[in-house]
Amino acid sequence: MPVAPVVRQPGAGAMSWRVVLWVVLLGASVSEVVQAGRFNRVLSVGDPAPRWKGLPGTDGRNHSLEEFLGCGFTVLVFSCTVCPCALGCERRIEQIHRQYASRGVQVVVINVGDTPSDELPRLRQRMRREGFTFLCLRDATRRVARAYGATVTPQVFVLDAQGRIAYMGTIDDQVWKGDGGPVKHPWLRQALDALLQGKKPRLAETRPLGCEIPYEQEP
Repeated sequence: MPVAPVVRQPGAGAMSWRVVLWVVLLGASVSEVVQAGRFNRVLSVGDPAPRWKGLPGTDGRNHSLEEFLGCGFTVLVFSCTVCPCALGCERRIEQIHRQYASRGVQVVVINVGDTPSDELPRLRQRMRREGFTFLCLRDATRRVARAYGATVTPQVFVLDAQGRIAYMGTIDDQVWKGDGGPVKHPWLRQALDALLQGKKPRLAETRPLGCEIPYEQEP
Protein backbone atom coordinates (compact mmCIF):
# COMPACT_ATOMS: atom_id res chain seq x y z
CA MET A 1 0.00 0.00 0.00
CA PRO A 2 1.65 3.32 -1.04
CA VAL A 3 2.23 5.99 1.58
CA ALA A 4 3.30 9.61 1.51
CA PRO A 5 6.75 10.52 2.76
CA VAL A 6 7.30 10.65 6.50
CA VAL A 7 7.75 14.22 7.74
CA ARG A 8 9.83 14.86 10.85
CA GLN A 9 8.58 17.52 13.24
CA PRO A 10 11.44 19.71 14.54
CA GLY A 11 11.91 20.32 18.25
CA ALA A 12 9.59 17.55 19.32
CA GLY A 13 11.59 15.99 22.16
CA ALA A 14 14.22 13.31 22.50
CA MET A 15 12.50 11.07 19.99
CA SER A 16 11.11 13.13 17.11
CA TRP A 17 7.46 12.75 16.18
CA ARG A 18 6.82 11.82 12.58
CA VAL A 19 3.70 12.46 10.56
CA VAL A 20 2.53 9.35 8.74
CA LEU A 21 0.11 10.14 5.90
CA TRP A 22 -1.55 7.14 4.32
CA VAL A 23 -2.84 7.90 0.84
CA VAL A 24 -5.17 4.90 0.97
CA LEU A 25 -7.71 7.26 2.53
CA LEU A 26 -7.50 9.79 -0.27
CA GLY A 27 -9.04 7.73 -3.05
CA ALA A 28 -11.94 5.48 -3.83
CA SER A 29 -10.79 2.94 -1.26
CA VAL A 30 -12.03 5.22 1.53
CA SER A 31 -15.28 3.29 1.85
CA GLU A 32 -13.65 -0.12 1.75
CA VAL A 33 -14.76 -2.33 4.66
CA VAL A 34 -11.71 -3.85 6.33
CA GLN A 35 -11.29 -6.84 8.59
CA ALA A 36 -10.95 -6.23 12.32
CA GLY A 37 -7.35 -6.25 13.45
CA ARG A 38 -6.01 -5.42 10.03
CA PHE A 39 -4.32 -2.23 11.20
CA ASN A 40 -3.60 -3.16 14.82
CA ARG A 41 -1.06 -5.81 15.73
CA VAL A 42 -2.33 -6.15 19.31
CA LEU A 43 -6.12 -5.86 19.34
CA SER A 44 -9.08 -6.73 17.16
CA VAL A 45 -12.61 -5.37 17.27
CA GLY A 46 -14.52 -7.40 19.87
CA ASP A 47 -11.46 -7.99 22.08
CA PRO A 48 -11.56 -6.96 25.73
CA ALA A 49 -9.72 -3.68 26.17
CA PRO A 50 -6.56 -3.89 28.31
CA ARG A 51 -7.29 -2.70 31.85
CA TRP A 52 -5.26 0.12 33.35
CA LYS A 53 -5.21 2.18 36.51
CA GLY A 54 -3.26 4.95 38.18
CA LEU A 55 -3.20 7.41 35.28
CA PRO A 56 -3.12 10.98 36.62
CA GLY A 57 -5.63 13.40 35.16
CA THR A 58 -5.81 17.13 34.65
CA ASP A 59 -8.60 17.08 37.26
CA GLY A 60 -6.06 16.22 39.97
CA ARG A 61 -7.18 12.60 40.39
CA ASN A 62 -5.80 9.23 39.37
CA HIS A 63 -8.07 7.20 37.13
CA SER A 64 -8.61 3.59 36.07
CA LEU A 65 -10.48 2.14 33.12
CA GLU A 66 -12.97 0.42 35.42
CA GLU A 67 -14.56 3.70 36.48
CA PHE A 68 -15.65 4.41 32.91
CA LEU A 69 -17.24 1.03 32.25
CA GLY A 70 -20.66 -0.32 33.11
CA CYS A 71 -22.89 2.03 31.14
CA GLY A 72 -22.71 3.67 27.76
CA PHE A 73 -19.61 3.88 25.58
CA THR A 74 -16.12 5.21 26.25
CA VAL A 75 -13.96 6.87 23.61
CA LEU A 76 -10.24 6.69 24.34
CA VAL A 77 -8.11 9.05 22.25
CA PHE A 78 -4.32 8.72 22.38
CA SER A 79 -2.92 12.16 21.68
CA CYS A 80 -0.17 14.71 22.36
CA THR A 81 0.45 18.47 22.19
CA VAL A 82 2.92 18.73 19.30
CA CYS A 83 1.52 16.55 16.52
CA PRO A 84 -0.25 18.75 13.92
CA CYS A 85 -2.72 15.96 13.25
CA ALA A 86 -3.65 15.69 16.92
CA LEU A 87 -3.84 19.46 17.35
CA GLY A 88 -6.07 19.82 14.31
CA CYS A 89 -8.57 17.33 15.73
CA GLU A 90 -8.89 18.75 19.24
CA ARG A 91 -11.89 20.97 18.50
CA ARG A 92 -13.70 18.11 16.79
CA ILE A 93 -12.97 15.86 19.78
CA GLU A 94 -14.39 18.51 22.09
CA GLN A 95 -17.50 18.77 19.91
CA ILE A 96 -18.00 15.01 20.04
CA HIS A 97 -17.57 15.10 23.81
CA ARG A 98 -20.19 17.83 24.22
CA GLN A 99 -22.67 16.43 21.72
CA TYR A 100 -22.58 12.78 22.81
CA ALA A 101 -22.22 13.13 26.60
CA SER A 102 -26.00 13.25 27.07
CA ARG A 103 -26.26 9.99 25.12
CA GLY A 104 -24.00 8.11 27.51
CA VAL A 105 -20.68 8.56 25.69
CA GLN A 106 -17.55 9.50 27.64
CA VAL A 107 -14.50 10.94 25.88
CA VAL A 108 -11.12 10.43 27.57
CA VAL A 109 -7.97 11.83 25.96
CA ILE A 110 -4.76 10.03 27.00
CA ASN A 111 -1.64 12.13 26.43
CA VAL A 112 1.41 10.10 25.39
CA GLY A 113 3.73 12.92 24.34
CA ASP A 114 7.37 13.33 25.34
CA THR A 115 7.82 17.12 25.31
CA PRO A 116 7.61 19.67 28.16
CA SER A 117 4.19 20.80 26.92
CA ASP A 118 2.90 17.25 27.50
CA GLU A 119 3.69 17.27 31.22
CA LEU A 120 0.70 17.39 33.55
CA PRO A 121 1.06 20.99 34.86
CA ARG A 122 1.27 22.33 31.31
CA LEU A 123 -1.64 20.11 30.26
CA ARG A 124 -3.81 21.60 33.02
CA GLN A 125 -2.97 25.11 31.88
CA ARG A 126 -3.69 24.24 28.27
CA MET A 127 -7.03 22.63 29.07
CA ARG A 128 -8.16 25.79 30.90
CA ARG A 129 -6.80 28.11 28.21
CA GLU A 130 -8.48 26.25 25.33
CA GLY A 131 -11.72 25.64 27.23
CA PHE A 132 -11.63 21.87 26.74
CA THR A 133 -14.08 19.97 28.92
CA PHE A 134 -13.13 16.37 28.09
CA LEU A 135 -11.01 14.51 30.65
CA CYS A 136 -7.30 14.38 29.85
CA LEU A 137 -5.02 11.75 31.41
CA ARG A 138 -1.24 11.41 31.26
CA ASP A 139 0.43 8.17 30.12
CA ALA A 140 4.03 9.32 30.52
CA THR A 141 5.55 5.85 30.09
CA ARG A 142 3.24 5.05 27.16
CA ARG A 143 2.52 1.67 28.75
CA VAL A 144 -1.22 2.00 28.17
CA ALA A 145 -0.75 3.07 24.56
CA ARG A 146 1.54 0.10 23.97
CA ALA A 147 -0.99 -2.30 25.51
CA TYR A 148 -3.60 -1.06 23.04
CA GLY A 149 -1.28 -1.32 20.06
CA ALA A 150 -1.56 2.42 19.44
CA THR A 151 0.99 3.62 16.91
CA VAL A 152 0.09 7.25 16.15
CA THR A 153 -1.62 10.32 17.55
CA PRO A 154 -4.50 10.81 17.39
CA GLN A 155 -5.71 7.20 17.58
CA VAL A 156 -9.17 6.22 18.81
CA PHE A 157 -10.64 3.21 20.58
CA VAL A 158 -14.37 2.99 21.37
CA LEU A 159 -15.24 0.63 24.21
CA ASP A 160 -18.69 -0.72 25.02
CA ALA A 161 -20.09 -0.96 28.55
CA GLN A 162 -18.37 -4.33 29.03
CA GLY A 163 -15.01 -2.91 28.00
CA ARG A 164 -14.79 -4.55 24.59
CA ILE A 165 -13.42 -2.81 21.51
CA ALA A 166 -16.33 -1.65 19.35
CA TYR A 167 -14.44 0.64 16.97
CA MET A 168 -10.80 1.59 16.52
CA GLY A 169 -8.74 3.69 14.16
CA THR A 170 -9.01 7.30 13.10
CA ILE A 171 -11.51 10.06 13.85
CA ASP A 172 -12.38 11.17 10.32
CA ASP A 173 -10.93 11.85 6.89
CA GLN A 174 -9.53 15.25 7.91
CA VAL A 175 -7.05 13.95 10.50
CA TRP A 176 -4.11 14.06 8.12
CA LYS A 177 -4.62 17.75 7.33
CA GLY A 178 -6.03 19.02 10.61
CA ASP A 179 -8.85 21.51 10.02
CA GLY A 180 -8.06 21.73 6.34
CA GLY A 181 -11.59 21.26 5.06
CA PRO A 182 -15.08 19.83 5.63
CA VAL A 183 -15.30 16.30 7.00
CA LYS A 184 -16.77 13.94 4.42
CA HIS A 185 -16.23 10.68 6.30
CA PRO A 186 -16.87 11.11 10.06
CA TRP A 187 -15.99 7.51 10.93
CA LEU A 188 -15.98 7.94 14.71
CA ARG A 189 -19.34 9.69 14.71
CA GLN A 190 -20.81 7.09 12.38
CA ALA A 191 -19.55 4.30 14.64
CA LEU A 192 -21.03 5.97 17.73
CA ASP A 193 -24.36 6.57 16.02
CA ALA A 194 -24.60 2.92 15.00
CA LEU A 195 -23.59 1.65 18.43
CA LEU A 196 -26.10 3.91 20.18
CA GLN A 197 -28.80 2.39 17.96
CA GLY A 198 -27.74 -1.09 19.03
CA LYS A 199 -26.08 -1.83 15.71
CA LYS A 200 -22.55 -2.74 14.70
CA PRO A 201 -20.66 0.00 12.86
CA ARG A 202 -20.50 -0.54 9.13
CA LEU A 203 -16.82 0.32 9.37
CA ALA A 204 -15.52 -0.95 12.72
CA GLU A 205 -11.83 -0.39 11.98
CA THR A 206 -10.02 2.29 10.00
CA ARG A 207 -6.36 2.88 9.40
CA PRO A 208 -4.98 5.17 12.14
CA LEU A 209 -3.43 8.36 10.77
CA GLY A 210 -1.14 10.84 12.49
CA CYS A 211 2.25 11.24 14.15
CA GLU A 212 4.26 8.24 15.24
CA ILE A 213 4.20 7.63 19.02
CA PRO A 214 7.79 7.89 20.37
CA TYR A 215 8.12 4.52 22.10
CA GLU A 216 11.36 3.75 23.82
CA GLN A 217 12.98 0.53 22.69
CA GLU A 218 11.94 -2.41 24.84
CA PRO A 219 14.75 -4.08 26.84
